[in-house]
Amino acid sequence: MDFKIEKYKGIPPGKIIARKLLKLNISQRDLSAQTQIHYQTINAIIKGKRKITLEQSRAIEKKLGFDTGFLYLLQSYFEVIRYEEVTRPRQSKATPPRIRKVIFWDVDYDTLDWIKYRDFIVERVNQRGSAAEKKELTLYYESLDKK
Repeated sequence: MDFKIEKYKGIPPGKIIARKLLKLNISQRDLSAQTQIHYQTINAIIKGKRKITLEQSRAIEKKLGFDTGFLYLLQSYFEVIRYEEVTRPRQSKATPPRIRKVIFWDVDYDTLDWIKYRDFIVERVNQRGSAAEKKELTLYYESLDKK
């Protein structure tokens, strides 16, 4: 099969495996038996708790009909994106805009990443914030964009 890697970049290989298993109506235990990979290992890969190794990716690719190296490349791309998220400079938690915490009742306000979740934050403040909070948020993001 010719899978286009571009549209899958950043997705952990376990999600692709799980979807393919569902599509083919194959259980994790069946995949385990057919690939000689422990069931717990396959389950951990699918849940994203374990990285897929080259040997595991090759065995699963053969069984599920993926191109050679597809799953291992996905793992590499996923690791690069995770690394960039961890190492990118973050805005100081001491300087978030002055917006009422009650607007974000469903998330932990104190750990909210104002840069990563910018679209969500802007939408929420536009829906539920006051005019002053909307202006504060606009100024906050304009100052970040200038940096």
